[in-house]
Amino acid sequence: MLIGYQSDRAIVTVHLIDSWHMSESVMLCQGTAGPDGSIDVRGTYSAGTGPDWGWRIALGCPEPDRVEMVTHNVDPEGQEEVAVECELRRRTGGKARGRSMLVARDRRSNAASGSSRVSA
Repeated sequence: MLIGYQSDRAIVTVHLIDSWHMSESVMLCQGTAGPDGSIDVRGTYSAGTGPDWGWRIALGCPEPDRVEMVTHNVDPEGQEEVAVECELRRRTGGKARGRSMLVARDRRSNAASGSSRVSA
């Protein structure tokens, strides 16, 4: 996921790569940013035969060291269903050895989906 902001038009753009839904394509999503910095974007992908389906992606930062993401799959009639809810949080100390760690957690199962080290 690559996030951009066109300040002259107040448009948020997200380029999403998802090997399951878009195969070898990159989906362009567009939307808005809220006054709190939250992001809400939409994009569509081909479902093969029939009308396109879509994604709505909402990103928020309720605390300085936490990002929440909720993705909705949107059917051709516009009905949304939550597909993924995850939380990314920064963790310092311990095994991080002076570096920050981002830990992704699926809020539905409360299972960590992995972590990666990033420079602090």
